[in-house]
Amino acid sequence: MFINSINFFRGIAILIIVLGHSYWVAGFDGNASDINRTFMAIATGGTSLFVFVSGFMFHHVFYQRKFNYKKFLKNKWKNVGIPYLIMSSYAIYKAVFLKESYLKLGDIGYEITNKFQAILFYYGTGFHMIAYWYIPFAALLFIASPLYLKFIKLEGKKQLTIIVVGYIISGIVHRPEYNINHLQSLVYFSPAYMLGIWSSINKDLIYEKLKNKEIYLLGIIIGLGYLQGVILNHPDGYHKAFFVYEGIDITIYQKIFIIYFFMVFLHRFEGKKFIVLDFMARYSFAVFFIHGYILTEVMDLLEKYNINYEGNILVLLIIAFVVTMISAIIAHLIKKVIPNKSRMIIGA
Repeated sequence: MFINSINFFRGIAILIIVLGHSYWVAGFDGNASDINRTFMAIATGGTSLFVFVSGFMFHHVFYQRKFNYKKFLKNKWKNVGIPYLIMSSYAIYKAVFLKESYLKLGDIGYEITNKFQAILFYYGTGFHMIAYWYIPFAALLFIASPLYLKFIKLEGKKQLTIIVVGYIISGIVHRPEYNINHLQSLVYFSPAYMLGIWSSINKDLIYEKLKNKEIYLLGIIIGLGYLQGVILNHPDGYHKAFFVYEGIDITIYQKIFIIYFFMVFLHRFEGKKFIVLDFMARYSFAVFFIHGYILTEVMDLLEKYNINYEGNILVLLIIAFVVTMISAIIAHLIKKVIPNKSRMIIGA
């Protein structure tokens, strides 16, 4: 059964992800004020929302269709892996042959001296393009599907125990430096994926218990954003090496409340039709692949002509929305031109 509100959620999730990548283009200074710090703390880390939706759909769609592991992986290779290879090609060509950016990887601890190694490194990590690290990480999620199938079959209390323990570990582990250690990302994001699965199983209970409580969830979100951004002076995301302790990651916990805020709030509009949200949701995965190219080209132009300006939250929101919509429109046009091949190229 199609759940309209989760479709809307997917559209909002990709918009938040694009927003989190648009700070530089928007000239947004997260340290300019307490409001900016709080907003940045809330807006950063939107990947958790995308992972949650993926977990939700894993149970609601794939599990309900009598899950076939080989078929699942084959489809993911076709609809995720091949688009990743294709969409990465120009960015990697540019990094390796035009800019020779790989020669600077030693600055982050990766000494790469030849072009072949650089190509393998970029494809293996996704470091060549904004957000592309997600695909090698997602590949691990797909491969680990049998574990999540076992999770689905557990009784509710055991599921919740695993989720809680997982989130405790995530809060200590943090996201990896430069998003390169994908095993660490798997540890960090798996609780959000399992929360999506659990929420799909228990969606009716969630809607019942949290009905009309969005204002309280919003208050907690703002409070945690203020705690992270202002009191702890950490408006950006938490990144570190796996075995280094650097405090507790507030972002991952704050996103739980954002997840349920949107899940419950959007459920109010289950029978409604929002054209823009539906459009963004329909092309959300294509937007993921395309938006980095747009932002990168704009950043190159700003640097080339030495254009500097100071934006605010409104400017950031407008730029994120415009970039998301342009990306979705490009995806729509590609789908119109090559309807039978577009999914293998841009994932939609």
